[in-house]
Amino acid sequence: MTSNSEWKLWGKVDPLYGVAAVPGKSLTDRDPWTEEEFFAIGDEYCRAFVAHWSRYGFTPGCCVEIGCGVGRITRPLGRVFRTVEAIDVSADMIEMARKNASSNLSFHVTDGLRLPFADASADAAFSCHVFQHFESLKDAADYLREIHRVLSPGGTLMLHLPVICWPGGPFGKLHGAVEELRHATSGLKFRTRSLLFSMGLVRRPPMRMLFYRSSWIYETLRTVGFDSIELSHLFLTANFTESVHPFVLARRAA
Repeated sequence: MTSNSEWKLWGKVDPLYGVAAVPGKSLTDRDPWTEEEFFAIGDEYCRAFVAHWSRYGFTPGCCVEIGCGVGRITRPLGRVFRTVEAIDVSADMIEMARKNASSNLSFHVTDGLRLPFADASADAAFSCHVFQHFESLKDAADYLREIHRVLSPGGTLMLHLPVICWPGGPFGKLHGAVEELRHATSGLKFRTRSLLFSMGLVRRPPMRMLFYRSSWIYETLRTVGFDSIELSHLFLTANFTESVHPFVLARRAA
């Protein structure tokens, strides 16, 4: 998965901003993230996530977190689940996440292709601000199959990803063409910024942005083997900023 490379760079250059790219909070800004405020917002976000997930229903046993970064959400998840197995492709972020972590949290550096866990070994899976940075829908589909593999029957998934809904009829084709153009333009922008970063002309690595059609989400999850699929939008306020977080919830078919 080629989208791993930039996250290894973010782990070295500016791990907190790489996880939460709030304007004005990078190391090169006047008011960069402090660990205290960064993790406090993670606590606040996680309370909202878990409250919504609880209404859907989950078993508080073993939770797999995909793309844990420096552990902003991992720590509060550890107060909800018996154990949390957290993964990330950045060794630098994992090293930071392990500091002051409770004993029921385990962190793993992975290749971004497979989850290093046995089949049907987890009760739940969670991911936030990760799938939006994948290079392609194929990468996302491959990961959904991996999540399905490690979840036990009846296990649940809560996954954040940017969702777009196209209208039907001829307007759907127009929106599809516009989205394909945006994706191509975004790819060009990413490659240009990667080159500029490698030349030392910009200070921060690039970030990819991938959007997901609601129809693709439903179709792919059903094909993989999930049911009880729901799309939700959580409205969150933290650090004087307001944001909408789209989530998909699904259950591995028993």
